[in-house]
Amino acid sequence: MNSFSIGDLADKAEIRASTIRYYESIGLLPNPKRVNGQRRYTKKILDQIKFIKIAHSAGFSNQEILVLLEGFEQQAAPSERWKQMANTKRVELKEKKHQIEAMLNVLDTGLKCDCLTWSECFTKISPDGRCN
Repeated sequence: MNSFSIGDLADKAEIRASTIRYYESIGLLPNPKRVNGQRRYTKKILDQIKFIKIAHSAGFSNQEILVLLEGFEQQAAPSERWKQMANTKRVELKEKKHQIEAMLNVLDTGLKCDCLTWSECFTKISPDGRCN
């Protein structure tokens, strides 16, 4: 089969057809060729959806993925695009990791605390994460 219907593509990509239409509306996917009024997709689009899913799972937003796909100079190879975006995303993820670790410390401390209210406990937590 040289082309897929939107339903076939959704099944193969393990996403909803509405997600495919949404990706088209925001430019992540090109508008498809139509045959007798029906959208028809190639394997190339399936590969692009797989790329989008991987980028989403790595924490990239739709806007960042658009930049990865289209927002660089034509001479910039996909590997260069990834390097540029990865460096930026690494900084974001490290900050998020720091925030998550701080919240885990607060929760762990709260689980060991004998305070009557969360706000009481929270005001007693020292910078090292212990309840005083």
